[in-house]
Amino acid sequence: MLLDDSDQADALGYHDLTETGRPLGKVFVRSVVQSGGQWSVAASHELLEMMADPDINLAAQGSSPNDPKSEAFYAYENCDPVQGDTYAIDGVTVSDFVYPEFFEIDPAPGARFDHLGLVSSPFTLRPNGYLSFLPIPGTARWQQIFGELCPAAHRMPRAGGRRFRRMRPRRLWQRSTV
Repeated sequence: MLLDDSDQADALGYHDLTETGRPLGKVFVRSVVQSGGQWSVAASHELLEMMADPDINLAAQGSSPNDPKSEAFYAYENCDPVQGDTYAIDGVTVSDFVYPEFFEIDPAPGARFDHLGLVSSPFTLRPNGYLSFLPIPGTARWQQIFGELCPAAHRMPRAGGRRFRRMRPRRLWQRSTV
């Protein structure tokens, strides 16, 4: 859905599930433009993530960012790690995205991790990127890691958003409505 204004504080776009469990993406065009962004980047970001994980339930196992000797599950968000990196298709600016190899512990030699070729190894964030992870073993709460330049708006999960819900028991989740 392309809408004028955000329905959540600081949200420029997000993808979620409807009450019936169907994928739903929202991009807030005026909010994106007012923040200095391009709505085509926000729309491509949400569409790419909806295609990679339409049910918003996939995770990949890798080394924990807090302790490389431990492991963690990473949310399968394929645009968040390269947030801010863009390219053009026929003059339309779109979001970079990571390939499945980004989420592999031991990728094949010469693997490419993102479309633009800017990421050099799995689970590595670009400067504005971010990822949710769940330590194994550890707390039953999802945590965040951030690239060195990741904006403050991405650092705290918004109440009601997916990252916020991941930190709560599933029985307390509320689904988005169309």
